[in-house]
Amino acid sequence: MPPKKTSLKVEKKPKSSGQEPQKKKLTPKRPQGRPDKYPTHVEGRLEEVEEWAKAGASREEIASNLRVSRASLLNYQNRHPEFAEALSRGDQVAVAQVEAALFRSAVGYRLDFEEVIEEEVFHQGLLAGVKKRVKRGTKHVAPNERAARMILTNKAPQTWSDKTQVEHSGEIGQPGAIVVPAVAATLEDWEQMVKAQSKPKLPKPQTEADA
Repeated sequence: MPPKKTSLKVEKKPKSSGQEPQKKKLTPKRPQGRPDKYPTHVEGRLEEVEEWAKAGASREEIASNLRVSRASLLNYQNRHPEFAEALSRGDQVAVAQVEAALFRSAVGYRLDFEEVIEEEVFHQGLLAGVKKRVKRGTKHVAPNERAARMILTNKAPQTWSDKTQVEHSGEIGQPGAIVVPAVAATLEDWEQMVKAQSKPKLPKPQTEADA
C-alpha cells in the first residue's frame, strides 16, 4: 500500500496595515483605604463651616456636623487652603465677639429689663384674683474684677501684673518716706492705693498726758 500523505497546516499571518497594534491601557489601581470625603462632605459646605466657627464650635463639633473624623478634618485643613481660610475667618469673628463681651463685662454696662409682677386683688377681704403688670426699667451691671484684671494684665503688663512690686521713696524710717506699690495686683489694691494717697492725714488730738 502506498504511504499516506500528511498535510501540514500553515497559519497565515494577518496582513500588516502599517500601524502598530494598540496596547491596552493599564489603569492604576486605587489604593485601598477609606475614600476621600472632602469632595462629597466638605467642599460644598464651606459657608456652613465658617458659620459654625463664628458660633464658637470646636473642631470636634465641626467634624461631627460634617460626618468626618477629627483627624480627617485636620488633614483637610492642611491640604485645602479654602477650607483652612473658612475656619480662620470664623475663628476671628468668634474671638472678636468674646473680646467685646469681656471688655463690656470689665467696664460694666446698663441692661434693659422687663419683669412681670403678679399682684393679688382683694374684694371685701377676700381674694378676688391676681392682677399682672409689666415693669420695665434699666439696671446697671457692675464691672467684673476678673475680666478687668485679665484685660489689664494682657494690654498693659508693665503697669498691671499678678505680682506686686514695692518702690521706696526716701529712706525707710525717715520723715516723709513714702512706700507705694509700683504695680497693683487687683482693682481693690489700686482703689486702696489711691484712697491712701488722697486721704489727708489729720493731727492726733492732744491728751492730758501729752500736755
